[in-house]
Amino acid sequence: MAIKTFTSGEVLTASDTNTYLANGGLVSLQEVTIGAAAASVTVTNAFSSTYNSYRIVITGTSCNAGGAFLYFQFTGLTSSGYNGAYSAWYFTGGNTVTNLNNTGYFIVGGLDTGTGNSTSFDVYAPQQAKRKSISGTAHGNGSAAVFGGQVVTSNQETGFIITPSASTMNGGTILLMGYRKV
Repeated sequence: MAIKTFTSGEVLTASDTNTYLANGGLVSLQEVTIGAAAASVTVTNAFSSTYNSYRIVITGTSCNAGGAFLYFQFTGLTSSGYNGAYSAWYFTGGNTVTNLNNTGYFIVGGLDTGTGNSTSFDVYAPQQAKRKSISGTAHGNGSAAVFGGQVVTSNQETGFIITPSASTMNGGTILLMGYRKV
């Protein structure tokens, strides 16, 4: 959509207002509730050609096994090809870096027994026939982290799976948003 410039004395019509409100940045697409003792959550029909990039926000979940990671996979690619890194800093001091080389997932967060775990990350080009990548941040009861990665595939992905590395997830929500095309 072309950008309209208003000049002094012009009338801003309801049509103009509605058009500009409807063409704003992020569009909320789905909100998924994570149940108690969830071994994984699959979000289907998440990605389409309507958007090139997406934002995923996961909040309020916990894990019975403290120190677990939160994994992200595309539903069409669950075995290998994921490359990236996850770097966490602990509030009590110290940090760790976890490198991923041809794994079956991206690490997108940490989980502990408290419910203060959250992560927010962007997914780039899931519906395009080229490499897909992610980048984001995560926060838990005792740490903060940054992460990113890339998977080499020409699949046009439509969904994703969130899984804890140990035990099960308890509660929380997954919010999926699309970045509106200009």
